[in-house]
Amino acid sequence: WDLGSTGFLPSHPPPHTHVVRCIWPRSLRLVLGVLNSRRRCLFSLLPLPAPGSRHSAPAPLPAQAQSRVFSAAAGVVSPPPWSVAGRARRRPPPLAASGRALCGSVSARERRQRPRWVHQELKLKDEECERLSKVRDQLGQELEELTASLFEADLSLYNEFRLWKDEPTMDRTCPFLDKIYQEDIFPCLTFSKSELASAVLEAVENNTLSIEPVGLQPIRFVKASAVECGGPKKCALTGQSKSCKHRIKLGDSSNYYYISPFCRYRITSVCNFFTYIRYIQQGLVKQQDVDQMFWEVMQLRKEMSLAKLGYFKEEL
Repeated sequence: WDLGSTGFLPSHPPPHTHVVRCIWPRSLRLVLGVLNSRRRCLFSLLPLPAPGSRHSAPAPLPAQAQSRVFSAAAGVVSPPPWSVAGRARRRPPPLAASGRALCGSVSARERRQRPRWVHQELKLKDEECERLSKVRDQLGQELEELTASLFEADLSLYNEFRLWKDEPTMDRTCPFLDKIYQEDIFPCLTFSKSELASAVLEAVENNTLSIEPVGLQPIRFVKASAVECGGPKKCALTGQSKSCKHRIKLGDSSNYYYISPFCRYRITSVCNFFTYIRYIQQGLVKQQDVDQMFWEVMQLRKEMSLAKLGYFKEEL
């Protein structure tokens, strides 16, 4: 027997095949017929050889295909791998198709969930804005209470400043400036030389007073009257022997008056007050509200009070 490439039947039956067919029983011929039909099924499953190839023998089947073929030869039909308990189910889709379906489902899910994310973010932002608004209102209320408690001591002075702020003027007869003149300016510019002190106050009000440090070389154009009122070792406003590091000039006069650090600090504190209220009158103070302006005025009054009591910085 030449079993051939299949291993079931000879590729070329011998001459005595008809004798065998005659003497074989009917059951054996039925078995041979079944095997012959299985052989045809096997040949239909085998890949065809490439044209022009030297090997005409078919390529071997995979293990799964061989098991299916031999099971079919034995009369047992094995179910395909995508069927369960003999019931055929849907064949699994290819990988590319399943990937596209998965991507499509994810994008659709994202599209469905995106409005919910947007609503959640908007809700969080609204809650944050509401919380900040409450904090702002609370801080504003605390600031108002603190301001009211601070102004409780001298509310009349604050009201006078507000009235002066509505119509600012440099006239000393107005209630706001008159009180400051009586309590701070006059006591701060009161010196032993009353005539020179009055001239200094007038120059401060007219913004014509100048203060400069004393140079190492003596000034040649200083008049004798200026020297008589003071010198580098004598204060012209107090008449005391002090080391005078600064001198003042009143208006267009060419006279220079030497002053001590104590007198200089009192004059500069008054000049700072007049400079600030002059800025308010001219409308140059725009970054501050009424309360801030009032407290700045109170700070300048504090400096004048310290200066008239003799507290001044050593470096001055």
